[in-house]
Amino acid sequence: MKKIYEMTKEEVFESVRSSEKGLKTEQAEERLQAYGENVLKEKNKKSPIKIFFSQFSNMMVLLLILVGVVSLVYSIVNSESVIESVVIFSCLLINVIMGFVQEMKSENAIDALKTMTQSKVQVKRDGVWVEIDTAKLVVGDVIQLDAGDKVPADARIIKAVNAKVDESILTGESLQVDKDDEILSGDKLIQDQINIVFSGTSVTNGKIEAVVIKTGMETELGKIAGSLDSGKEALTPLQVKIKKVSGFITVIACILIAATLCYGLILEKDALSIIVLCISMVLAAVPEVLPVSITATLTIGVQQMSKRKTIVKQLAAIETLGATQIVCSDKTGTITTNQMTLVELYANEKTYLDIKKSNQSLEMIQNIMGLCNDNEVNVENKGDFIGDPVEVALSKYLYNINLSLDYFRNEHERVNEIPFDSGRKMMSTVNKFDNKLMMMTKGGLGAVLPRCVGYYKNGKVVKMTKLIASKFLAKEKSMSKKAYKVLAFAYRTVDLKEEYTTEDENGLILVGLCGLVDPPKDGVKEAVKKCKEAKMRPIMITGDSLATAMAVAIEVGIAKDDGDGVEGKAIDGLTDDELVSFVKKYTVYARVTPEHKVRIVRAFQSAGKVVAMTGDGVNDAPALKLAHVGIGMGKAGTDVTKNVADIILMDDSFATIVTAVEEGRRIYSNVLRTILYNLSSNFAEIFLIIIGMIMMRDIISPLHILYIDIVADTIPSIALAFEKNDKKAMKHKPNGINKRVFTPFMIAMIVGSAIIESAISLVIFFVADAWYGHKVAMTLALLSVVLTELTFTYNCKELKDFSFKKGLFGNKVMNISTLAIFAIQIPVFFTGVGSLFGLTSISILQFVTVVGITIIGFFVVECVKPILAKLFKDK
Repeated sequence: MKKIYEMTKEEVFESVRSSEKGLKTEQAEERLQAYGENVLKEKNKKSPIKIFFSQFSNMMVLLLILVGVVSLVYSIVNSESVIESVVIFSCLLINVIMGFVQEMKSENAIDALKTMTQSKVQVKRDGVWVEIDTAKLVVGDVIQLDAGDKVPADARIIKAVNAKVDESILTGESLQVDKDDEILSGDKLIQDQINIVFSGTSVTNGKIEAVVIKTGMETELGKIAGSLDSGKEALTPLQVKIKKVSGFITVIACILIAATLCYGLILEKDALSIIVLCISMVLAAVPEVLPVSITATLTIGVQQMSKRKTIVKQLAAIETLGATQIVCSDKTGTITTNQMTLVELYANEKTYLDIKKSNQSLEMIQNIMGLCNDNEVNVENKGDFIGDPVEVALSKYLYNINLSLDYFRNEHERVNEIPFDSGRKMMSTVNKFDNKLMMMTKGGLGAVLPRCVGYYKNGKVVKMTKLIASKFLAKEKSMSKKAYKVLAFAYRTVDLKEEYTTEDENGLILVGLCGLVDPPKDGVKEAVKKCKEAKMRPIMITGDSLATAMAVAIEVGIAKDDGDGVEGKAIDGLTDDELVSFVKKYTVYARVTPEHKVRIVRAFQSAGKVVAMTGDGVNDAPALKLAHVGIGMGKAGTDVTKNVADIILMDDSFATIVTAVEEGRRIYSNVLRTILYNLSSNFAEIFLIIIGMIMMRDIISPLHILYIDIVADTIPSIALAFEKNDKKAMKHKPNGINKRVFTPFMIAMIVGSAIIESAISLVIFFVADAWYGHKVAMTLALLSVVLTELTFTYNCKELKDFSFKKGLFGNKVMNISTLAIFAIQIPVFFTGVGSLFGLTSISILQFVTVVGITIIGFFVVECVKPILAKLFKDK
């Protein structure tokens, strides 16, 4: 069966049961009832209530709820203070609220897509042109589009006059596409279907008459909307690792509860005593403040990123960037400027690369650029131009050498023109030059050269010869290899006529060539180099041609040679398993569709890689959503890409991605510090409870554990979020999604530091118990735990080396928080305030002694760190 672009006009009308007169009103209404409106269906949004309750799905949270309830029941039954339960539920509430606020990000991706179609359109009904709502369009409607209109539905072109369409949001192509009614044959990508206009794209030039072939969710735009609705988002590496941490802690808590129950039953303890011990064990095992600390760490990172032109919509995404191994990037607008720029001129048998200065010998070619040009000048900014991107590039070149379009047009009035058409690939204008008329022509060299009889060189006209022609052809080939768009410029003297035809474009004098390109942005080459140094692999995925993509990729360092690139059609016949191996071979993918992008991203994910995907067009949205972290463009990005993105770059620059990766690595290191800090404290508490059970002595109570978690753990662990990055952070391999949090070193450090912390508290407890009694001993044991935790924050500044090397007091927030917490201990341990937590007042000597011992403990941990790093290497 023929594809729609292979059919004749008659066959197209027959296939949609319509005619050149359009549909009858009755037919249109029947189809509207049968197939629905020309709109994109909304996806099922996640309600705020559902988002709120999803915060309770974490096992650690559920365990804390259980403990809080048991603690509350126990307190009520025994007529005791409910402060323990209040503190537990307060921690839970803070964590749930923070998670809820951050997860309430935009769910409006489909709504944004809906705004991409215009509200009204000219349609032929009952043989008469009328204006209707685009939502009322149906298959078979004949529509009319002018320059500036957005295409409301997929439609096959019936007639086209000088039509050009911007399809970049759908295909990623940086250049506008010429459209006509030519019948095509064979398999064609969207980019090559020149006789079809697609919903959501924009007509930039000319007029189009077309018959609607698809509406709503059946359009190419609708298919993308459908993929956004159904696609599953990948868990970020941090989410995966936090899930594992939660599972690990839950298992530990369950084991400890079981052991405590056995202990109580063996010793025939009463039920209430067993409950108290179980509550103590769970509170010691579950770091209530860890989720809050991690969220705070990420939030602080978000604030830092906002200073670096980056908006983070999803907290976990910023850490994910630090773990990124593959950076898939669109070309146009991210790596390149998305603005055609004139970079090379060839005239007078010379190549001109220094084009920022005016040159008298280029006067004639500059005249043609300025006169054979339909750009409009922005009245508010003379350096901005409206029109065809190629002509904008020519206008900007002239403006930069102080030659304005107004100057050319005022000096040399246009009296006639032969518009551009895709058949002959050239355009001409007729302008006044003193007492004569001259035709100014520009177009492809292949179209212009055969019409030339002479060559303009240094102000003189010489006869066109095969040698001169071969030089121009060789120069065009040289420019084309660099992926330049090449234009030829020519002129001739003409007589005054009422109308000029293409026959008048013969007998031209060739003046020269220009090379235009969408150049890389400043800093991209350096950013790609940093990517590779950081052991990340940059991948270019674009809708542009392979030649253009390779030229840019080689220039910025993404590819080494042409062998590193491939067209998207090469993956069409591959299975998903075959594609996993295939993507390891190439770094550039050109002429790709949205489906290709999704498959490429999924293939890298299947290989166990953490993938970041950038993009600005609608065609990028499905891949952005699928990637571990989607990066949208703030300036040129469409609403849909901004809404599905996790991170938005306000300067649309690839270089900013690398900066964000560096920040992500800093945050991941700080998350590890936070986990180490919290779990070390928890294990120290567990050790104290277990030893107390064995010795049949109460060393710390459940209320003491809550005091430690709230006072000593929360603020210092948040202060760790302000730690600066390691200078070598961008020289290491990314963490990836499979790298364990609990590496041999991490486990050794948690256990080792917990042993040192608990040993200090035990020594203080048993000495104080012998000298001052049990209540003072418990008070001093608690003080030692709190102060040891404070000093341990400074141990955590550098995980595997001496913290002194990084600068012990370089973190001002940590210094201030340490002093504040230290100050809080004075009223708690020297006044009656401590009685609220079951403490007794102590002497200054006792306080100073504990301070001295904890400082010694700090130096012991410092000495142990490098030893553990050597003994327990990370795999």
